[in-house]
Amino acid sequence: MPPKVFSFDVFDTVIVRVWARPTDLFIQVADELIKAGLISTPQELWPNIRTGIERELRSNNHTKEIHIDSIYNALALRYSWSLAERELALQIETKIEKKGWHLVPSIKKYIQEIHQSGNNVIYLSDMYLTDVTIHSFLQEKKFMESRRYFVCLFINRINKKDWKTI
Repeated sequence: MPPKVFSFDVFDTVIVRVWARPTDLFIQVADELIKAGLISTPQELWPNIRTGIERELRSNNHTKEIHIDSIYNALALRYSWSLAERELALQIETKIEKKGWHLVPSIKKYIQEIHQSGNNVIYLSDMYLTDVTIHSFLQEKKFMESRRYFVCLFINRINKKDWKTI
Protein backbone atom coordinates (compact mmCIF):
# COMPACT_ATOMS: atom_id res chain seq x y z
CA MET A 1 0.00 0.00 0.00
CA PRO A 2 1.46 3.40 -0.92
CA PRO A 3 2.13 5.82 1.92
CA LYS A 4 -0.68 8.10 2.98
CA VAL A 5 -0.35 11.86 3.21
CA PHE A 6 -1.69 13.76 6.20
CA SER A 7 -2.00 17.53 6.20
CA PHE A 8 -2.12 19.93 9.11
CA ASP A 9 -2.74 23.64 9.27
CA VAL A 10 0.32 24.94 11.08
CA PHE A 11 -1.35 27.60 13.19
CA ASP A 12 -3.85 26.56 15.85
CA THR A 13 -3.23 22.89 15.05
CA VAL A 14 0.53 22.37 15.34
CA ILE A 15 1.55 25.76 16.76
CA VAL A 16 -0.46 27.97 19.09
CA ARG A 17 0.33 31.57 19.97
CA VAL A 18 0.49 33.14 23.42
CA TRP A 19 -1.50 36.21 22.44
CA ALA A 20 -5.26 36.44 22.87
CA ARG A 21 -5.40 38.13 19.45
CA PRO A 22 -2.70 37.74 16.80
CA THR A 23 -2.28 41.52 16.66
CA ASP A 24 -1.38 41.72 20.36
CA LEU A 25 2.21 40.93 19.45
CA PHE A 26 2.46 44.33 17.74
CA ILE A 27 2.62 46.06 21.15
CA GLN A 28 5.85 44.16 21.88
CA VAL A 29 7.09 44.87 18.36
CA ALA A 30 6.47 48.59 18.92
CA ASP A 31 8.54 48.52 22.13
CA GLU A 32 11.50 47.02 20.29
CA LEU A 33 11.14 49.32 17.28
CA ILE A 34 11.14 52.33 19.62
CA LYS A 35 14.24 51.02 21.44
CA ALA A 36 15.96 50.55 18.07
CA GLY A 37 15.09 54.13 17.11
CA LEU A 38 13.02 53.00 14.13
CA ILE A 39 9.73 54.60 15.18
CA SER A 40 8.62 57.37 17.49
CA THR A 41 4.98 56.32 17.19
CA PRO A 42 3.40 55.68 20.60
CA GLN A 43 3.32 51.99 21.40
CA GLU A 44 -0.47 51.85 21.60
CA LEU A 45 -0.85 53.24 18.05
CA TRP A 46 1.53 50.82 16.34
CA PRO A 47 -0.94 47.88 16.11
CA ASN A 48 -3.38 50.08 14.17
CA ILE A 49 -0.63 51.35 11.87
CA ARG A 50 0.76 47.86 11.26
CA THR A 51 -2.64 46.28 10.61
CA GLY A 52 -3.72 49.30 8.55
CA ILE A 53 -0.77 48.79 6.20
CA GLU A 54 -1.61 45.10 5.90
CA ARG A 55 -5.29 45.87 5.26
CA GLU A 56 -4.38 48.44 2.60
CA LEU A 57 -2.09 45.98 0.84
CA ARG A 58 -4.78 43.29 0.92
CA SER A 59 -7.34 45.66 -0.60
CA ASN A 60 -4.96 46.37 -3.49
CA ASN A 61 -4.15 42.70 -4.09
CA HIS A 62 -6.68 40.62 -6.03
CA THR A 63 -5.73 37.45 -4.12
CA LYS A 64 -6.05 39.18 -0.72
CA GLU A 65 -2.97 37.30 0.49
CA ILE A 66 0.21 39.20 1.13
CA HIS A 67 3.72 38.47 2.35
CA ILE A 68 5.52 40.02 5.30
CA ASP A 69 8.12 41.48 2.93
CA SER A 70 5.38 43.53 1.27
CA ILE A 71 4.24 44.81 4.65
CA TYR A 72 7.74 45.89 5.60
CA ASN A 73 8.37 47.45 2.18
CA ALA A 74 5.30 49.64 2.75
CA LEU A 75 6.37 50.44 6.32
CA ALA A 76 9.85 51.35 5.08
CA LEU A 77 8.32 53.85 2.67
CA ARG A 78 6.11 55.32 5.39
CA TYR A 79 8.97 55.69 7.90
CA SER A 80 11.75 56.41 5.36
CA TRP A 81 13.78 53.44 6.56
CA SER A 82 16.96 52.41 4.85
CA LEU A 83 17.23 48.82 3.61
CA ALA A 84 19.18 47.92 6.78
CA GLU A 85 16.52 49.53 8.99
CA ARG A 86 13.76 47.70 7.12
CA GLU A 87 15.56 44.39 7.63
CA LEU A 88 16.05 45.13 11.33
CA ALA A 89 12.36 45.98 11.78
CA LEU A 90 11.36 42.79 9.97
CA GLN A 91 13.75 40.73 12.11
CA ILE A 92 12.30 42.29 15.27
CA GLU A 93 8.76 41.27 14.36
CA THR A 94 9.78 37.78 13.25
CA LYS A 95 11.80 37.18 16.44
CA ILE A 96 8.95 38.31 18.70
CA GLU A 97 6.44 36.31 16.67
CA LYS A 98 8.49 33.12 17.06
CA LYS A 99 8.97 33.70 20.81
CA GLY A 100 5.21 33.57 21.22
CA TRP A 101 4.75 30.24 19.46
CA HIS A 102 4.33 26.95 21.29
CA LEU A 103 3.90 23.45 19.95
CA VAL A 104 0.77 21.49 20.73
CA PRO A 105 2.23 18.44 22.57
CA SER A 106 -0.51 15.97 21.62
CA ILE A 107 -0.16 16.73 17.91
CA LYS A 108 3.60 16.19 18.07
CA LYS A 109 3.08 12.64 19.28
CA TYR A 110 0.46 12.03 16.61
CA ILE A 111 2.71 13.34 13.83
CA GLN A 112 5.62 11.21 15.09
CA GLU A 113 3.35 8.16 14.83
CA ILE A 114 2.45 9.13 11.25
CA HIS A 115 6.13 9.31 10.31
CA GLN A 116 6.96 6.04 12.09
CA SER A 117 4.23 4.30 10.10
CA GLY A 118 5.93 5.40 6.85
CA ASN A 119 3.39 8.06 5.95
CA ASN A 120 4.01 11.69 5.05
CA VAL A 121 2.95 15.01 6.50
CA ILE A 122 2.23 18.27 4.76
CA TYR A 123 2.13 21.42 6.86
CA LEU A 124 -0.10 24.15 5.47
CA SER A 125 -0.03 27.85 6.22
CA ASP A 126 -1.66 30.89 4.74
CA MET A 127 0.22 33.19 7.10
CA TYR A 128 2.27 36.09 5.79
CA LEU A 129 5.49 34.68 7.29
CA THR A 130 7.85 32.65 5.15
CA ASP A 131 8.08 28.88 5.05
CA VAL A 132 11.71 29.26 6.15
CA THR A 133 10.60 31.00 9.36
CA ILE A 134 8.02 28.35 10.18
CA HIS A 135 10.29 25.47 9.23
CA SER A 136 13.20 26.79 11.30
CA PHE A 137 10.93 27.07 14.34
CA LEU A 138 9.75 23.48 13.94
CA GLN A 139 13.34 22.29 13.56
CA GLU A 140 14.54 24.34 16.58
CA LYS A 141 11.87 22.63 18.67
CA LYS A 142 13.00 19.23 17.34
CA PHE A 143 9.57 18.74 15.86
CA MET A 144 10.93 17.74 12.47
CA GLU A 145 13.87 15.54 11.70
CA SER A 146 14.20 16.49 8.07
CA ARG A 147 13.08 19.04 5.51
CA ARG A 148 11.49 16.34 3.38
CA TYR A 149 8.51 16.27 5.75
CA PHE A 150 7.78 19.93 5.34
CA VAL A 151 5.72 21.76 2.81
CA CYS A 152 4.38 25.19 3.56
CA LEU A 153 1.66 26.14 1.14
CA PHE A 154 0.93 29.82 0.85
CA ILE A 155 -2.56 29.91 -0.51
CA ASN A 156 -2.42 33.09 -2.53
CA ARG A 157 -4.01 32.00 -5.76
CA ILE A 158 -6.95 30.12 -4.34
CA ASN A 159 -10.02 31.70 -2.86
CA LYS A 160 -10.46 30.61 0.76
CA LYS A 161 -14.03 29.45 0.07
CA ASP A 162 -12.48 26.82 -2.28
CA TRP A 163 -10.06 25.33 0.28
CA LYS A 164 -12.19 22.23 0.76
CA THR A 165 -11.72 21.31 -2.89
CA ILE A 166 -7.91 21.34 -2.79
